[in-house]
Amino acid sequence: MPGKTGDVAACPPEWQRFRKMKGLVFIALALLPFGAWAQKPVIEFETTSHNFGTIGERGGKVAYDFVFRNTGDSPLLIRRVQAGCGCTSTDWPRQPILPQRTDTIRVYFDPIGRPGKFIKCITVNSNSTTPVVSLTVRGMVRGEAAGPYDSYHCRLGDLYLEQQCANLGAVLNTGTAEQSIGFANAGGIPCHITTSPLPPYLHADIEPQTAAPGGKGRLHIMYDAEARKDWGFSVDSIALFANGKRIGQIYVTADIQEDFNYYGGDYTTAPKIFLEQERVQLENLPRDSWQTCEFYIENKGKSDLVIRKMTSPDRSLEVEIGKGSIRPGKRAKATARFYTGGGKEFTKVILIISNDPRHPKACYRLDGTIK
Repeated sequence: MPGKTGDVAACPPEWQRFRKMKGLVFIALALLPFGAWAQKPVIEFETTSHNFGTIGERGGKVAYDFVFRNTGDSPLLIRRVQAGCGCTSTDWPRQPILPQRTDTIRVYFDPIGRPGKFIKCITVNSNSTTPVVSLTVRGMVRGEAAGPYDSYHCRLGDLYLEQQCANLGAVLNTGTAEQSIGFANAGGIPCHITTSPLPPYLHADIEPQTAAPGGKGRLHIMYDAEARKDWGFSVDSIALFANGKRIGQIYVTADIQEDFNYYGGDYTTAPKIFLEQERVQLENLPRDSWQTCEFYIENKGKSDLVIRKMTSPDRSLEVEIGKGSIRPGKRAKATARFYTGGGKEFTKVILIISNDPRHPKACYRLDGTIK
């Protein structure tokens, strides 16, 4: 990437020679074939370990944000963040992280029922040049007497919930997933719990549906990815009602991934996605205007490439492709329509999900300046 330089003439001779040599090396590397100098993301954490110190067993979950930066030259995709046990959970970005941008992976530790020393490992998988990174949290849990609702971390009216989000993680498009959330009625009257009408792919069972004062139960969520008919990260909300009055909502998240097991691990006959350009630089575009940009997706594999989904975290960007299925050796044109906005420059990322088993997610990046 070009950087800001000072006055070379004012530098010592040794430094000038170093600057010239550095420039020659950069030019030589830039002239390498694309395959040898491919743009790749690089994930770098400020720290990979955190000590919570001494925490109370009944003080609720503790959290720490592991800050990282994409120091590479192409968008970084966090594919999976896996905790070692149920007492540790994570929140992590599902959308691409642009080069030189920072983001966080939040790690939660629940000390309930775990007095004494602890050390927990979290594995981060991404498309970085270092594809696997391990994070560690540790500390000491001070044992405390239990309260009636200490294990519930969300409150909606008089209803306490263990959590407000059912994170199902990666779910195959041919599969289903389930998760249950415990609840307790902290009110002084019976609480009859109902939900908003749900789509066919989502089902919720409440047992018991009417909780006595101080009573406890579970909300069991069942998710059918095949019926969802979507790809990538999806979010659904379920409104909760207590005695007919809306008290809030819970969320159900899933990362729907294609089931490639039918290949048996042999991808020689599979499709292979290829972008002639992975990013484009657009210069001096009009301020607050709609613009279009075209790019091509090629299939270098042995069977038809199917574009499952094209999406962007930027709501001012729309993208469409002329044909959703691309035969081997052929290519298809995609058109992105976007709003420039009022800043001096912009970056927009398109996430492409396909049936390429080697690279089911690819990114196309638009950088631009505004006049």
